[in-house]
Amino acid sequence: MPVTCVIGTQWGDEGKGKIIDLISSRADVVVRYQGGANAGHTVQVRDQKFVFHLIPSGILHGKINVIGNGVVVDPAQLLGEIEEFTTRGVKVEGNGLLFILDVSGSMTIDDRISKLKAQMGNLLVAMQNKSSKLRYGIVTFGETIDSCFSRGMAVNDEKNHNQAVRFLERIQADGGTPMCEALTHAITRILPDGNVDAIYFLSDGEPSDGTPEQVLELAQRIHQKFQTRIHTISIGEEPAQNTDQLSLLNKIANACRGTFTIPP
Repeated sequence: MPVTCVIGTQWGDEGKGKIIDLISSRADVVVRYQGGANAGHTVQVRDQKFVFHLIPSGILHGKINVIGNGVVVDPAQLLGEIEEFTTRGVKVEGNGLLFILDVSGSMTIDDRISKLKAQMGNLLVAMQNKSSKLRYGIVTFGETIDSCFSRGMAVNDEKNHNQAVRFLERIQADGGTPMCEALTHAITRILPDGNVDAIYFLSDGEPSDGTPEQVLELAQRIHQKFQTRIHTISIGEEPAQNTDQLSLLNKIANACRGTFTIPP
């Protein structure tokens, strides 16, 4: 299969987004493979201007667009782009999000639990003014497996937003790290009827109820069975120095067409 690459050789502003828009009509899949939300690709279509930060500009041509695992994804920015383009008539799939949060005892180290709650809080703020077509769920794992909503997923309205905020405020770090149980919970109780496009998995380590290989296998099963991408956000992890030292979270993102992020 032939591949066309567009690579900027300066410090940006070479017009990459315009080139992608120009040649996308001849492509089957448009992939953004690196960069972050600080980038900005502007495309003018007649009297409309579209500004892209994370979503590939080829989406205007109705092609399959992929955000690769080399891209640093700001979830709040991504949700904002999805909402903006959807309201402007651009078809963007992404109506079901599941957040799986590690609230185990190790999250007390360096007050990681506060960092996790801050990350999730920012996401809730970003979703507050988004379309009610968006559905989301929040699951925590630590001493027990808990779900914010009784049915796993809920519509994005004010009532459910307030419930999610209260759920987040009550979170305390305690217990082991039952990653296998949390992913199994998602497989059996949420994903079959949830129409989930993406999972955001926030954690700081490895499982206490199985091996890393078992967790990776469960994640791959989710991706293959439900066509759900898994994005991982590491709380308190140091960046790997080489590919031989990739963490479990990094491996999950790579295997499930997701992105791996270490927040500042």
